[in-house]
Amino acid sequence: MSKKTFRSGLKIKKINSDITDIIIAEILKEKEYVYFNYRNILTPLQFNLLKAIAKERTLEKPNSSTFIKKYNFTQASSINKALKYLLNKEMIYYEDNVYKVYDVFLSKWLEEY
Repeated sequence: MSKKTFRSGLKIKKINSDITDIIIAEILKEKEYVYFNYRNILTPLQFNLLKAIAKERTLEKPNSSTFIKKYNFTQASSINKALKYLLNKEMIYYEDNVYKVYDVFLSKWLEEY
């Protein structure tokens, strides 16, 4: 079996969870400038909602008082407008009665942001 070399100079022969974590970290670092730019493109509410959905991983009830209080949102109507915008821009999607962040790497980055 030949070794695979990654951008970080990492040479590996066998994939394991440590290697996977390193590769994910490389991808997140590479895309970080794009992800930071979303703060400028989105309104603060839209960005915070996107971040909250990422932290929840799946969001079933965006208008629940528990969710609103947990992330310091103020009005359900504002959340609905922000959800609609994020859906239209394909930053999130709705499937099986839950909202999720479309880009799994963005979701991972937002979880840690």
